[in-house]
Amino acid sequence: MIKYLFLFALLMVGLAACSEEAVPENPLVSTWMLNEVLYDPGDLSGTWEKPDFEKSITFFEDFTFSSQGSLCEPRRPDDLTQGNYSIENL
Repeated sequence: MIKYLFLFALLMVGLAACSEEAVPENPLVSTWMLNEVLYDPGDLSGTWEKPDFEKSITFFEDFTFSSQGSLCEPRRPDDLTQGNYSIENL
């Protein structure tokens, strides 16, 4: 009986070692809204405040993104920003 328990345990360990790793889900896929902006005069004394403009960025499953308005100049809503992103270092 102990022999069969040992073989069963060995079989379970072997099967567990052969299982495939699950591919992590992309945690960014969604539309994200900007809710705070760091207003800093350049001396690191800035404060986080609610922005007086709306900004969103949408991350897609095909590793592309789009944003209404410029990412570098958030007060310019007329520019559409699009591009690719990577989650390798998340």
